[in-house]
Amino acid sequence: PSSCALIVHIGEKVVSVIELDKDPDGRLLMDGIEQIVGRRSVPQTFISGEYFGGLRAVKEAEESGELKKLVEAARVAFKNSEPVLEE
Repeated sequence: PSSCALIVHIGEKVVSVIELDKDPDGRLLMDGIEQIVGRRSVPQTFISGEYFGGLRAVKEAEESGELKKLVEAARVAFKNSEPVLEE
């Protein structure tokens, strides 16, 4: 198992798992994460494409109930969004 994984969720479904320490492009992905959030550590959490925070922020939001509200709002927004067709 990897100690450094990038996990992509849509709703509750895991759609991709990239083992950053084993993937040939893992270093590039970590560089991108660092450019966006200013750190290379994982987990770094994004909700609806917006940076939310690291593990501490997720734990605090879960304990306060905020995380559940944010995820539910993201789920509703996703369900109501128009599909994007790439050409």
